[in-house]
Amino acid sequence: MKAAESGLFFLCCLLVYVAPTMAIGATQGSLPLKRSILLSAVFAAFQTVLTLLGWGLSIWLEPLISALNIEHIKVYTLLILLTSMTAYMGFKVFYPEDFRETMQNTITIIKYAWLAVRWFIPVLIAGMVFGYSINLSIVNVSLIFAGSFVMSLVGLVYGYWQGYKHTKIAYAAGGIILIALIAGQLYSTFQVTPMS
Repeated sequence: MKAAESGLFFLCCLLVYVAPTMAIGATQGSLPLKRSILLSAVFAAFQTVLTLLGWGLSIWLEPLISALNIEHIKVYTLLILLTSMTAYMGFKVFYPEDFRETMQNTITIIKYAWLAVRWFIPVLIAGMVFGYSINLSIVNVSLIFAGSFVMSLVGLVYGYWQGYKHTKIAYAAGGIILIALIAGQLYSTFQVTPMS
């Protein structure tokens, strides 16, 4: 998977969090901007750590994959993950959860951090995908943190001001991107080289 495709994949992983962050924003009686920024920074830190764990896991597994000559396992694992996430997002578009907005106690930082950890598997595997496709650098880590921070902040602020609406759009966008990634991955995997 190329760097651009990996970036789109990570965006899809982040889109999974749109509905939960909007739901939290919609249930807060008060959500000052400073608190939203703090919560989003914590969320982004956890997301970045999980991604880096996946990155480290890919580096650790690389010699084993090379020794066993099973390079194709990365491609098939990626296809399974992409298909699973597409199915999940499609399900959420057609069967959204019945959410009723009620004002609750202000969410704690620990509970909001748990939101980042709850879906750790796609983020961990996204980190592994990054490990196989792009180099680890301060710029890339900063982009991961920034993307997670912005996604969280947008979800919280939008949910607080507009409520739990239009989550279908985020899931549909993620599903469309994933379908494009699957098509690209299938094409590059099973492309037949023309005979000369």
